[in-house]
Amino acid sequence: MNIYTYKDIFTDNELKLIENDEIVQFYKLDAINKNKKVAKFTIPIGEDIKSKLKLYDIMLEKNISELPMMWIKGDIHKHIDKASSQFSYTNLIYITTDENGKLIIDGTSFPIIKGYGYCFKEGLEHETIGTDVNKMRLMIGPISEKGFSVGAAPSIFYLLDNPPNFTEPYFTPSDNSKFIDATQIPSGKVVAPPYALKGWYVYYVDDSNAPYKVGDIVPPNTPYIADYAYWVYPVWEIPPPTPKPATTMGKSTYSDNSLVYYKPHSLAPGGTAGVTNVRVKSRRT
Repeated sequence: MNIYTYKDIFTDNELKLIENDEIVQFYKLDAINKNKKVAKFTIPIGEDIKSKLKLYDIMLEKNISELPMMWIKGDIHKHIDKASSQFSYTNLIYITTDENGKLIIDGTSFPIIKGYGYCFKEGLEHETIGTDVNKMRLMIGPISEKGFSVGAAPSIFYLLDNPPNFTEPYFTPSDNSKFIDATQIPSGKVVAPPYALKGWYVYYVDDSNAPYKVGDIVPPNTPYIADYAYWVYPVWEIPPPTPKPATTMGKSTYSDNSLVYYKPHSLAPGGTAGVTNVRVKSRRT
């Protein structure tokens, strides 16, 4: 099988101890106070947790002494987990319940219930839908079968409608070294002039340490730091009119008469500049 479901991995008392852990609560309050969608952190792994994880084939590597965890509110968009090391399975264990939310793995729906765990093969797309956008939920993971953290590969995922249509696939350009400009957007999604692309609204970011936060508008052609995953959609605007150059009508072109150039013999008698040129004509007799 590609997907495994585990129930009642921890007792109710163990779930409460994990949720009320000092470190766990610190990151929850920090996320609430700073209005973060996601807070990733680790806690020291005790022998009691290790023994529980081993029952479900999560065999921690010897150098791993911290357990990856996450507080999150709202949906996690469809993605495939990646990691810096090879792995075969992703593991998620819910410490709290989201009554209406669903975990979708490879098109199959699963409930989000405290004490439930899910294990699925590397390479399977997954997401959450219908989750509470105002309430933080807690989970262990996502981690590999060896205990190290896995997750969405750093990238920029473009939702090309505004407001965004989350039922459509994400657009990822071939060049992901910067936030793209309008010339790289598929023609059917470009808003016609006089509108222009102001920038990319950050709808979701996978790490609170990322330089751009939810609500930021990142200008086109901004270099992308490939350590974080962003979900963005376009902001179009009508650019302000270009200011007209100042006019000189009704004013002297020159501010200093000493800079005025007169053609030779164009001065009035006496060497004083005049309005009309004076020319002496010889009379024919």
